[in-house]
Amino acid sequence: MLLQQINVWCNYVWFKLKNFFESEKGAVDIIAIVVMIGIVVLVALVFKDRLGQLIKDLFTDIETQSKSAVTGTISPD
Repeated sequence: MLLQQINVWCNYVWFKLKNFFESEKGAVDIIAIVVMIGIVVLVALVFKDRLGQLIKDLFTDIETQSKSAVTGTISPD
């Protein structure tokens, strides 16, 4: 009786382990996300100076246009 229970339990564990190792549904998605994050980091490192300048220019434009909106003057651009 005890031997049968152990056998059933071992078969159950074997089945669950086999299913776990055979089904890799999410593994490819995780690898794709990690690769895409790596590419974004590399692009950010390569274009760090240009991206920094772009952000500075954007905030300068936002600041000047917000000041002109408050004062009521319209800039010529």
